[in-house]
Amino acid sequence: DEAELVFINTCAFIQPATEESVRTIAQAIADIEELPKRPLLAVAGCLVGRYHAEDLAPELPEVDLWLDDSEYLSAALTPMKPVSKPGKSTYPGRILSTGPSYAWLKISDGCRHACSFCAIPNIRGGHRSHCKDMIVREARALLDQGVKELNLVAQDLTEWGCDLDGKQDLRTLLDGLLPLQGLERLRLMYLYPAGMTHEMLKYLREAGKPFVPYFDVPVQHSHPDVLSRMGRPFARNPREAIDRIRNVFPEAALRTSI
Repeated sequence: DEAELVFINTCAFIQPATEESVRTIAQAIADIEELPKRPLLAVAGCLVGRYHAEDLAPELPEVDLWLDDSEYLSAALTPMKPVSKPGKSTYPGRILSTGPSYAWLKISDGCRHACSFCAIPNIRGGHRSHCKDMIVREARALLDQGVKELNLVAQDLTEWGCDLDGKQDLRTLLDGLLPLQGLERLRLMYLYPAGMTHEMLKYLREAGKPFVPYFDVPVQHSHPDVLSRMGRPFARNPREAIDRIRNVFPEAALRTSI
């Protein structure tokens, strides 16, 4: 009853998620109508990225603010100001929704691959690396809040830097993050198998702590013919990538999806 903002973060990766998002928005609209003081209603996330604000707004005019994944969510609190874009502004600050010991740190948006089963390029667009300085500033701000572990996330972590000046890769970014004071653990999430090169693995081995040898590598399938039909960018035996990791990190934890 005292809320100034109702904020809905949506998913639209598959049809049931899209339907759930729309139901949630409709329920929020109905609930808001019963309140003596109407709060701001903001909708963000993949629903907006996939179906676009200009098409959704006429269907749901009660929504005050639409934000896709290229826009800072904090813009919902200041809708009259220009929306900040990742990589083009200073970091506005974050309220952690995770526990106090760790935080997610997004380093890029979108994906340049065209896998036949995946809607991510339609939702988030092509790959766009966040700039190194902005990521390091955000990491430092999180550590100043008492966070001990940073989990780097992206649609394809190993592609970071490919769209910058041609001389940066994930190792360039890690050079700026690993030495940060207060960082006890650094975990890399969603590493494409093709990006797990011997050079990258050797770099991680030499980096030592705070890097955590926990590899999130989506192999998706075991057969090269199926991988080819899926349009995966590594349409060959994914076991090669797993063996490559094990050869450098025998103790590694492996997380995947099949």
